[in-house]
Amino acid sequence: MQRTLVVPNQTCLELEQLWAAEAPREICGFFLGASTLGHVLVERFIAVRNAQAAPDSFAISDSEMRRVEHLSRSTKSAIVALFHGHPSGQTALSPRDEESFRSSPWPWVIVCRSARSSSGDLEFHLFDQKT
Repeated sequence: MQRTLVVPNQTCLELEQLWAAEAPREICGFFLGASTLGHVLVERFIAVRNAQAAPDSFAISDSEMRRVEHLSRSTKSAIVALFHGHPSGQTALSPRDEESFRSSPWPWVIVCRSARSSSGDLEFHLFDQKT
C-alpha cells in the first residue's frame, strides 16, 4: 500500500526558501515526524549540506548524518524520510537514486517544481517501497 506524504504549509514555505538559496544545486535533508500505516506525517525538516559539487547530484556526509541522528534523538522526533531535490523537474528516482534507495532505511522524497502548476509550486514524490 502506498502511503500519503503530509507536509504542513509552513514546511513547504521553508523548503521554498531552501530551494531558492541552493539553486541550481540539489537540496537534501531529512523529514522528521511520525509514520503510520497510511501516512508519513512531516512535522519539520533538517536540511543538510550537499557534499556533491555537481548541480545534478547529491551526497550526505557521515558527519551530517550523525548530526541529523543526534537532533532526531535529542528532540525525540523520528526520521520519517530522506529528501532531495531534482531541479530538472524529474519526478522519478534516477538510476543512481534507485541504487542508494534500495539500501536506505527510510522512504525517499523527490522535491521538484510542479510542471502542472502555473505558480511553479514545489511538489513532493514519495518513494516508500523497495522493489
